[in-house]
Amino acid sequence: MSGGKTSPRGEGMRLFQRDYILRMIEQLSQVMARLLMLKSLEERQEALVLLEEFYGKLRLPPARLLLRMPDPELLALISTNGQPDLDKAVGLGMLLKEEGRVHESMEQYGESGERFRKALYLFLTAERLGADMPGADCRGLIEETRELLRPYFIPEHTLLLLLDYYTSAGQYAFAEDALFELLEQEVSPAGRQAGERFYRMLQEVPDESLEEGRLPRHELEQGRADLRRLAERGDANSRLG
Repeated sequence: MSGGKTSPRGEGMRLFQRDYILRMIEQLSQVMARLLMLKSLEERQEALVLLEEFYGKLRLPPARLLLRMPDPELLALISTNGQPDLDKAVGLGMLLKEEGRVHESMEQYGESGERFRKALYLFLTAERLGADMPGADCRGLIEETRELLRPYFIPEHTLLLLLDYYTSAGQYAFAEDALFELLEQEVSPAGRQAGERFYRMLQEVPDESLEEGRLPRHELEQGRADLRRLAERGDANSRLG
């Protein structure tokens, strides 16, 4: 086919897969509704076995193998001809998120954190690329997973996606929170550049929009000063090192 158009057969396969993933998500939601009632450790372990079956339904290897992959490799795994399958990304993110909640209820925080991090990366990537799966609200999933990750470490590349996401949504205070969560880990060149771009862009935003985004002009200026301070401290530490 020329001009980048999808053949009728290819479109039919895409719609079939979307319907399949939607049914899987519906089944997953029903399973999770039951899992929330589980109390004993044995029941929760059985729940993890049940959830493991969903990876096969997505034609993916089990979570223990997926979690070993860097995020770009995971995205490549669910891509065709370099284009990520956004429906599968959302479905996999939902599965990882719910499985992470079971691990967290068992106080297996290493396991839960890994799943929440992967899920947030998938949701942010899918939303950025325009995912529009019926019955799966990417923005709602991002917010829910972000809350689940409050006690956990989030890597730089995901925080940069989160910064862009909140900035595009006009949620400037949340964007600044993501920026400083990144900078407090380490003031890397990527983090500093992202911060400089963020504050430079906000200089052009009207005061009314800044207020709506809960980052009024005076707080914006304080944030810029904090960025400079952190950058200077990072430079000083580098020289001492």
